[in-house]
Amino acid sequence: MVDEARISKEKMKNMLVWIFVLCLFDAVVTDFGIQAGYIRELNPLMKEVYHWNRSFFYGCKLFLPLLLLWIYPQLKRRKVVNGGILLCLVAYAAVTVYHFFWMLLVMKGS
Repeated sequence: MVDEARISKEKMKNMLVWIFVLCLFDAVVTDFGIQAGYIRELNPLMKEVYHWNRSFFYGCKLFLPLLLLWIYPQLKRRKVVNGGILLCLVAYAAVTVYHFFWMLLVMKGS
């Protein structure tokens, strides 16, 4: 039973790493798309942050995944957090598909 909990914890840490990677991809692709004029930031808060300071935009995008990676091993009750991590991973996977879609449209139009 201890091994099962450890495996689950390791899988969740891997999911957190993937969330960080997808967040970084989202930030880089969004930055590129805005700079090139292909897209606009849809989140009103992040739109303001982006126009205020691009470095802070990256920091905001990456802060929460890094914080969760840091505190996750210290959590005692992970059941609710695990569900949130899974939901977050699915959401960022959907955002990644969206980014690939508009990048394909941009490449077709070039």
